Amino acid sequence: MEELYNLGRIVDLMIHVILENIRPEMAADILDIRHDSVHNGKARDFYSPDALKRWSPQPQPNLIRAWSQLWAQSGAVGVMARDTSGNAVGFGILDPAQSRIGAIYVRSNYTGKGAGSAIIRYLEKIALVRGTKMLALDASLNSVNFYLRHWYMVNGVDFFVLPSGEKLPCAKMSKVLSKHKQQQYGEYYSYNFR
Repeated sequence: MEELYNLGRIVDLMIHVILENIRPEMAADILDIRHDSVHNGKARDFYSPDALKRWSPQPQPNLIRAWSQLWAQSGAVGVMARDTSGNAVGFGILDPAQSRIGAIYVRSNYTGKGAGSAIIRYLEKIALVRGTKMLALDASLNSVNFYLRHWYMVNGVDFFVLPSGEKLPCAKMSKVLSKHKQQQYGEYYSYNFR
């Protein structure tokens, strides 16, 4: 009976998310999610408070405007995850030109509930449709296990250079994409692309 109870708890923790394309006007939500994820999530177990501040400063109007303008000119593909109430809970960015996942962030109170998995699966599907055979990424130390659960391999340890010039340790990871593996996952999300 205990096993059934535990399984019920796991299912109850999963959330349904709605995915939509990132648009420049979502910059405030993007930066807020990143800030929350970095400062209130597991990153604080791996990096110093000063490193976290430089990695993700408090979103300010000038930073929000700059990100919005940068996104409008970017060739990247992004997806925002919202819960069924419309709250922005996570986002992911794919750089198809470099076959790289640039970022996946989920609000700290939604970690482990399936939003990040829905985001990565969708980014992988986009990459497959565009003919990408392998994706690479630089994983923060706190996110390595997330990527391992999604079949990414650690290729080495390196440093991610922040705009300030500070270097944060990260894991170089990659995954060979397969349509067969994509079909193994259940669909726990829906699409709302405007």
